[in-house]
Amino acid sequence: MQILAIFSLVYRYIYSSFVTIQMLKVNLEALEKMTNQGEQDEPARRVTGNFALYSAAGTKSGSVVYFELEPGCELGTHTDSAEEIVYIADGTVELTIGNEKNQISRGELGVVPIMVPHNFRSIGTVTAKVIGFFSSPNVVSTFEKFFMPLKFKEFDTTKLPAPKMKS
Repeated sequence: MQILAIFSLVYRYIYSSFVTIQMLKVNLEALEKMTNQGEQDEPARRVTGNFALYSAAGTKSGSVVYFELEPGCELGTHTDSAEEIVYIADGTVELTIGNEKNQISRGELGVVPIMVPHNFRSIGTVTAKVIGFFSSPNVVSTFEKFFMPLKFKEFDTTKLPAPKMKS
């Protein structure tokens, strides 16, 4: 037992000497956000947001996305490569998971299983603000339809630089 205790102390000393531990912090109001929309035949598909924390920002086992949907707007059906826990910071959304539709509102949480098609649509009178927590530092979101203006269907955090904050 004594050897185990000594080993533990030595390990903690060595670990703390070589590893800098710091909290990662992001101000969602200062996070640079991008606005993407569907093609011309999808005027209600419009989202503003960005990944706030992920591997490029220094996370090791999780990531966070923040997005806003104006009343009547939707994100678009997609799958994610990791399980997602969503928190509604403001507003009310209709969350469609597979063929099931649920309404979640400010202060509520929901779970979206890995690789299950889902969509968020703002159904309230205020802009919906959604925070998604993923169980992986790298996430690939694959959408059924293109986002404009860059005409992309896949959003891959491994291809993103570290998040930027507005000055």
